[in-house]
Amino acid sequence: MSDQQFAVVFKGKLVEGADPAQVRVNLAKLFKVDAKRIEAMFSGKTVVVKKSVDEDTAKHYIAVLAKAGAVAAIVDTMAKTQAASKPAATAPAAEAAKPKQNAPVAAQPVAPARAPAVVDEISRTPPQAIDATMAEPGVILVEPQHVEAPHIDTAHLDMAEVGADLAEYQKVDEPEFDLSAFTLDPPGVILVEPEKITPSDFDTSDLSLDEN
Repeated sequence: MSDQQFAVVFKGKLVEGADPAQVRVNLAKLFKVDAKRIEAMFSGKTVVVKKSVDEDTAKHYIAVLAKAGAVAAIVDTMAKTQAASKPAATAPAAEAAKPKQNAPVAAQPVAPARAPAVVDEISRTPPQAIDATMAEPGVILVEPQHVEAPHIDTAHLDMAEVGADLAEYQKVDEPEFDLSAFTLDPPGVILVEPEKITPSDFDTSDLSLDEN
């Protein structure tokens, strides 16, 4: 059995075509946590979903998360640990590598420039572990509650024939108004005399116009 250890990490990436809101709901059910903790997984930082597992277990987590709509990745934690613990070159060795002063140096071919090494985001961003467990596929997370159908007694009710009046119409008497006190003037008669308005008198003798 291999001693190699792996971690399952999530960076907020979703399966192509997946609905972000539905993926959050799926992950909340999967990890049995509230929406606030699930939202923290989409902060853009690397989140460790499961650590210190073998390769088969890690692949199982990848498949389950993909079914929920989330794209996770596997990280070889042993390789990162060994790379971090590798000792640097000692001072005597570094001094021996330096050319001595006034010593002839043979011409060396100039190596072509190489592209900068890609720095893994996980090594730059400290992972944030979440306290969660994952159920096996097909496990019912919440037991459904059986709700009995309501029993409504309709024995005392009956149905009228089509077109039948369900309510009797009440006759409303036509209102009567006494208009005997009113008269009508013939067309063209002025009913209200207009008020005469005196035009304003402005003194403009002190004003002049500019020639320009």
